[in-house]
Amino acid sequence: MRKPKRIGGGTYSRELPNAVSFGPEGYMCEASCHVADEFMSIDQLIMNAKMIADAITALACE
Repeated sequence: MRKPKRIGGGTYSRELPNAVSFGPEGYMCEASCHVADEFMSIDQLIMNAKMIADAITALACE
């Protein structure tokens, strides 16, 4: 299991109580967010869809 990665970018979670934001740029992936010609591989896209589905399931089942 990989440890969570933290970056210093500002996000909406600062404005919401008890919020955690997470995003699409994965561990050991080429940094391509917020640059010209931003992109994501199909594998990254699938991993993110699974991650978001897991988060929704976890939150909805509590």
